[in-house]
Amino acid sequence: MRVTWPVPFCPGLGFWFRSLCLIQFLFFPPQRKPKITASRKLLLKSLMLAKAKECWEQEHEEREAEKARYLAERIPTLQTRGLSLSALQDLCRELHAKVEVVDEERYDIEAMSGMEGRKKMFDAAKSPTSQ
Repeated sequence: MRVTWPVPFCPGLGFWFRSLCLIQFLFFPPQRKPKITASRKLLLKSLMLAKAKECWEQEHEEREAEKARYLAERIPTLQTRGLSLSALQDLCRELHAKVEVVDEERYDIEAMSGMEGRKKMFDAAKSPTSQ
């Protein structure tokens, strides 16, 4: 009995059948049994997702607590109890003035960064090395 390929030799079968068996064996190898069942795989996946959700929620709570702590540290609470109408109006004017100053500074920074970016692009376009 002579075996020239991994397909068992069957002397009574024809050449075409043996060729078909060889092609089937080479291109469609036998399926191996999975090491883990589909239900176990699904269970592990759901457990991993539950653990990831728990970790995400914990991180979210920590971030919120850190944000609240930072804001409490940086921003004093407003004492509006017992203030008269004119005192409240003065406080509002003062807060609006502070907001306006911050907005102007932010706008200036954005404008300067935009101008610097445009200047760099313009200089790069004018330079002889870019041609």
